[in-house]
Amino acid sequence: MRLLGLDVPRESRLLVFIGLVDAIGTGLYLAGFAVFFTRSVGMSATAVGAGLTIANACGLVAMTPIGMLADRIGPRPATILLHYWRAVGFAAYAFVGDFTTFLLVSCFVGIPNRAIDPVSQMYVDRHIGAELRVRVMSVMRVVYNIGFAVGGLLATVILVVGTR
Repeated sequence: MRLLGLDVPRESRLLVFIGLVDAIGTGLYLAGFAVFFTRSVGMSATAVGAGLTIANACGLVAMTPIGMLADRIGPRPATILLHYWRAVGFAAYAFVGDFTTFLLVSCFVGIPNRAIDPVSQMYVDRHIGAELRVRVMSVMRVVYNIGFAVGGLLATVILVVGTR
């Protein structure tokens, strides 16, 4: 099957599609979150940067335990868990009104954000197989880059409209 002009192995079509949806959402988030929190919530750029720095540090610290969990329950259930975890966290961003809440939600989201890529690679390694691993990961990288661009464009449209 060809997706976006790429030859996608049958075994990985759903994974590639989920990666595209994830990348569009991530691109939207990355392009618009700082503007949202500085304009709509009223936080300073320094506070937003500090919160995200702390959140990424939490994600780095949690990578080993998350990896151990993925080894124990398997990469597929761990990937599903991480995607749902992220969805809850991203929805919680809508209710942030101060730095403390922002920091808590950012740390909550930062853990699965950091862990999702290695766990997804573990999934590809175990379920797609060695013969297709490189092709699937290269298709995933292309799809992620396309998704980031689409998400960034969507964020631009939202910023131009100018509503909360």
